[in-house]
Amino acid sequence: MSLLQLEEVQGQIQSDLSDTVIQAMINREEAEVNRRFGQVITARTEVYDHVLSDTVWVAQPVDSTKAIVVEQSNDNFVNTDTLTTTDYRVFANEGRFERLSSSLSLETDVPRTTVRFKRDVRITYTPEDDTQERKSVVLELVRLALSRQAMLKESIGQGDYSFTAPESWEQLREELIRRLERFPAVGGL
Repeated sequence: MSLLQLEEVQGQIQSDLSDTVIQAMINREEAEVNRRFGQVITARTEVYDHVLSDTVWVAQPVDSTKAIVVEQSNDNFVNTDTLTTTDYRVFANEGRFERLSSSLSLETDVPRTTVRFKRDVRITYTPEDDTQERKSVVLELVRLALSRQAMLKESIGQGDYSFTAPESWEQLREELIRRLERFPAVGGL
């Protein structure tokens, strides 16, 4: 089932195309968004090899109200340590996990010292809900696809007909999709 419903598109965009064709456009654009950024609100697991750092960044902002599992290993997860919430700090909006020493309490104002994660790190988390942003981007991608079949702008005046098409349809498409990137340095999946 599509995230964006056919009726929502028809309420925003007028087209002579059949419902089947418009639904196929919706499905195609949603598939591309899901390919790049993963499915909406599903717990995801990301594995990082050769971390050698005290910080790991995941691909999307973290919903810190949901369960988070951080595991680390030095032998490709043959022997795994599951960290407790006092062993790491989550910067949810940044998608950043920082490894902490377990010697100090999180509730104190005393700065905690950091230690490195082990070589391999596996993080299971739920991304923030970005459903409305995805729907908006998919709607604009469908609008762009429909205008691509026609033109960006047209005019008729004094017997002259002219139309304008964007120089680069793909550039406009990428700009729309980039709206969903939370961390431009990391990008989509």
